Amino acid sequence: MILCGSLFALAAVFGPAEANEVPYIVSIDGRPLDATHPGARERGGRLYINVVRAVRAFNGLLTFAPSETRVLVGDHTLIYHAGKTTAEEDDQSITLMVPPFMENGDMFVPLPSFAAFVDATVTVDRDRHRVDLSPEKNSSVAPTPTGLPSRS
Repeated sequence: MILCGSLFALAAVFGPAEANEVPYIVSIDGRPLDATHPGARERGGRLYINVVRAVRAFNGLLTFAPSETRVLVGDHTLIYHAGKTTAEEDDQSITLMVPPFMENGDMFVPLPSFAAFVDATVTVDRDRHRVDLSPEKNSSVAPTPTGLPSRS
């Protein structure tokens, strides 16, 4: 009975999580996105990135509404809607393979859509639970992972 109560207490502290959810460490050009949080997760076989942390690394801006997050990076805007498989990129509707979801005030979005938005190549190491985003050389976006100086 004590063990059961402890499990419920732990679930309350850590919040809801899917049984098949796996955290991933994210790096941008080989530098950690955030030293204290994984930054991405695999849920149901799909990879999602924490858009709040990722946009900071790409020197972007975010605005929030109850079920949507507006992302501004460089001269481009992308609006994600929690629970919906459509988004708006620069006023054009796009279809997402899976819907974004909200957790603890952060929105997790499908990794492929965010990578395309910031013009980055994605490398995934599923054995080590790591993701690396490498912006294209001619990209207008210059990332700076949180808390780390720019690489010269």
